[in-house]
Amino acid sequence: PTVPSSMATDANGPVADAVPDVAPAAPPLPKYASGPDMGLGMGRAMLAMQLFEKGKTMYAQCEADPNPEEAYERTHRLMADECLKLAQSHGGIYNKAAQFVASLQGGAGDKGIPKAYIEALKVVTDKAPFKKFSDMDECFREEFGGKSAKEVFASIEETPIAAASLAQVHRAVTKDGRHVAVKMQYPWLKHHLASDFAVFTMFGQQIKPGGFDLSWLVRDFQVSLTAELDFEGEAANAERCAKDLAHRPDVLVPNVIKEFSSKRVMTTEYVPDMTRVDDREGLIKAGYDPKRVGAALASVFSEMVFVHGHVHGDPHAGNVYVRPRKPLPRAKS
Repeated sequence: PTVPSSMATDANGPVADAVPDVAPAAPPLPKYASGPDMGLGMGRAMLAMQLFEKGKTMYAQCEADPNPEEAYERTHRLMADECLKLAQSHGGIYNKAAQFVASLQGGAGDKGIPKAYIEALKVVTDKAPFKKFSDMDECFREEFGGKSAKEVFASIEETPIAAASLAQVHRAVTKDGRHVAVKMQYPWLKHHLASDFAVFTMFGQQIKPGGFDLSWLVRDFQVSLTAELDFEGEAANAERCAKDLAHRPDVLVPNVIKEFSSKRVMTTEYVPDMTRVDDREGLIKAGYDPKRVGAALASVFSEMVFVHGHVHGDPHAGNVYVRPRKPLPRAKS
């Protein structure tokens, strides 16, 4: 399983007594505000409420259908597709909620979440709608003094290799030849999250089902999700996890490339030939035994819980992959 940088640039050295013709350009100002916009948050929430009411009405009609089981299945598929479209268009917290639902395929199974929702929403774990590279490069410029990722790296692919709720990942090559994965946060994310949480907080204070105050739940979710926006914290967690599990040949945590990482950009070594841990057919095709993969995952997470007390907190299938294990070095005879 894997847990999904100082600028290494060419320099010719200072020139004595050189005076620039113009002052160096200041880093670009953020294009998107970081504070909440109640209008934006309310508009996004109203679309979600409309979908909720639509689903509520459709499910109520299923009982009156001559064949309720088929009616429920049709409604599951239709509403799952609608939920996917909402998550993809809204992104952020809505995409995060969709990821959570897509991860609930164990335990209660269909009794908890109908399979149609799990199958439809699992795409948002790593195949959310791709954003234009020029949009993502805005984030990179803001983090690295106005320099484009195309200036910093020898090459970077404009088409991302993965995209999820908070960021998308582009493959790149550093100027010293290292192949890396560059995760860049959506530049509008903070603004959208602040707007969404402002509305949810207002709802939480005013709507108290059964007399219960649920505003604490909104606050806790906001604290948790805000912490995920700090990629420096994620990088530190990845390094600690790598150290904790360094003795295990069945675990790889990609190395963080610090000189190309910041609070909103995280660069790691690129790891090829990975298969999603929930892709049973893909695992078998690649020559893996799904039962052995499951046993390895159980062992790794048990060690994190019971030995280290430091646990991967977001182990959906877009964050945990399987790859060929490198052969152990032979002992000297």
